[in-house]
Amino acid sequence: MSGIIHSIIKVAIIVFSVLGIIAQVQAEPLRVRFFGNPPHVVSDHQDGAKGPAVEYFRLIAKKMGITDVVFKELPMARLLSYLEKGKSDAAIILAKAPGRAGMFAYPKEPYFSIRSAIVVDHSNPLREIKSLDDLLPLRIAVYAKAYLSPIMRDKRLKITPLYEADVNDVAYGLLLHKRIDAFYSPIPYGLH
Repeated sequence: MSGIIHSIIKVAIIVFSVLGIIAQVQAEPLRVRFFGNPPHVVSDHQDGAKGPAVEYFRLIAKKMGITDVVFKELPMARLLSYLEKGKSDAAIILAKAPGRAGMFAYPKEPYFSIRSAIVVDHSNPLREIKSLDDLLPLRIAVYAKAYLSPIMRDKRLKITPLYEADVNDVAYGLLLHKRIDAFYSPIPYGLH
């Protein structure tokens, strides 16, 4: 008899422990990270983030019964590290790249497709990229850990990684002071 009671107590403890864990999980906010990607998502002091991608994410979360969502902007390298270490639950607008596809869950179909862009100073003669040879003489800044198009993965390119959250502003400053010749952005919409 004491064996049965002992088993019932064990089961009850396990059930209460699981219920406690579920309650804790539900009490925790969903931690969503992003990097500044105007106009899709930008930092907002009141809500953490704003933009159409944020509103779409909030709509999905609401349909899933998730009401407590915390948004935080991080530089790309830290955002990826947080996802890999479980310090973040989700990311907004994270390009599907070969190295990431095995680590993160992506939807079957992309929400949108983009073409990357290269920004150069107005004095630079580059107006069109016809081949890799057009890029080889340039010192190109890129957002560290950002998605790189196939041409940008060539090891012969002179790449300078940027780690700052306000990467566009930093890159424009470097361009202005002639410390780089170009800035690569996988998403051209935020370039101004």
